[in-house]
Amino acid sequence: MVVGFIIIIAVCFFFTFIASVILAPVIYISMIGAIGSLGFAAYICYTQYKALKDGTLARPMSANSFLDEYRYQTDTYLVLGIIASVLCTVLFFICLFLLSRIRFAIAVIEESTKAMFAIKSTFLFPLIPALLQCILFAYFAGIALFLITASTPTYAVQIFGKNNQTLAMNVTLGNNESTMVDAGQSCEPNSDSFKNLEKASDIINCGFSSYNSDK
Repeated sequence: MVVGFIIIIAVCFFFTFIASVILAPVIYISMIGAIGSLGFAAYICYTQYKALKDGTLARPMSANSFLDEYRYQTDTYLVLGIIASVLCTVLFFICLFLLSRIRFAIAVIEESTKAMFAIKSTFLFPLIPALLQCILFAYFAGIALFLITASTPTYAVQIFGKNNQTLAMNVTLGNNESTMVDAGQSCEPNSDSFKNLEKASDIINCGFSSYNSDK
């Protein structure tokens, strides 16, 4: 557990250091990469659409799978190209109009990381709620174990007929003796007497009923 906390603190230090050093380049590269990827996807869809429409890209005879039905259709690349173009345009204008806000957010994050390095005790603060949660889970687990060990399960007879649960029935045992069995009466699933009842009738079951406290 202590080793896990040390690893968490080290990871927090690492990501905070990365955020303070290369946060702005990572964000800008991510924005350019996303816009460029969508633009490149739109270009690929356009070239495939034009090749299929002009007949320069023919469908091979071996292409008979379900995906090939859409792979060699012009409508597929037309729809994908339109979607990629729209997303690329929307993302470009969002980044363009919100560029000042993005720069402000980057500056705030960089300053906050510098403040965290100035006050290194902030890295230890998340350990406090983590310890409290572990104590809380251990407390509830202890209560659950106490409740289970402080009580014993009780079982009751269940009789299932063709349509619904039957309240009582007369069972004939192997020695031609008959006994009346009531639904809801207590039983022991591993006792010899109840095993004989189960052999005599397949609609009788000894199921869990409740817990009874012994203390």
